[in-house]
Amino acid sequence: MPTDEYLRQTLEHYRGQERKLVEDLRSVRLMLRQIERDLGIESSDPGDEVLGTPSASGAGSTLAASSAGGGKPNIRPDEFFGLTHAEAARRYLKRVGHAVALDELVDALQKGGCKVGGAAPKKVLYISLVRNTRDFVPPQTGYIGLREFYGTPERPLRDSKPTTAKKARRPKPGRQRKAATFGDKRAAVKPQPNQLAIAVRAVMSDKQPRLAEDIIGAVRQKLGRDVQKIGVFGVLSNRRTFEKTDGRYRLIG
Repeated sequence: MPTDEYLRQTLEHYRGQERKLVEDLRSVRLMLRQIERDLGIESSDPGDEVLGTPSASGAGSTLAASSAGGGKPNIRPDEFFGLTHAEAARRYLKRVGHAVALDELVDALQKGGCKVGGAAPKKVLYISLVRNTRDFVPPQTGYIGLREFYGTPERPLRDSKPTTAKKARRPKPGRQRKAATFGDKRAAVKPQPNQLAIAVRAVMSDKQPRLAEDIIGAVRQKLGRDVQKIGVFGVLSNRRTFEKTDGRYRLIG
C-alpha cells in the first residue's frame, strides 16, 4: 500500500502539471480573443467554464475569479515566488491580456512573492523589462505590455546608422589617358590585308632565288607604283617565309 507521503508527492506533482496546463490554455485563449478583436469578429468563446473548473489546487477558481468582470486577477501569495522579474511579469500580463501601468505590475509581483525591491522598485522593474525587447514593449509612457499582444517585430535597442554605398573609384587621369591611347593604337593597327607582302609572295611564288633589287623592281611593276625598299626588306626578313643564301632570297613557306 502506498504511504501518505508518497500520495502527497504525487498530488503535488499533478497539481503542478494542472497549473501549467491551465496557464498555457489561458495564454492561448487570450491570444485568440486579441486576434478576434483586431479582426472585428465577435468572440466565439463560450466563457470560462474550462478554466473556471474548481480543482484541488485552486488554480481554476483563481483564474475564473480573475476573468470575472474584467477586474484585476487575484494573486496568490506564492504565485510568482522564485521567478525572475521577466518571468513573473510575463505570467501576470498573460493573465490580464493587455498592457498595465507599472504601479499595478509592481504591486502584483510583490503580492505574488516576487522580490522587486530597492529605493525605486518601479524604475528597477521598468529597466529590467524594457531591455528584453523580444518579449516586452512599452505601448506608452508608464505602461508595459507583451509584444505578442501587438504582433510587432522586435526593434533594435540602438538605431543602426544607415550604410552608405561606397563610391566607385575613378581612374586616375594618367591611367585613363593611357588606356585611351592604348585603345587608339589597337584600333590603328587593326590587321588589314598587306598588299606589299602579297605582292612580294606573288613575285617569289616560283621559289627561285632572287636579288633584293630584282625583287623590289618586280614588286613595283606588279603594284604599278613606287614602294619603299625598307618595306620590301621588312617582308623578306620573315625567316619563316623567306631564306637568304649568298645575298639572294627564296620563298620557303
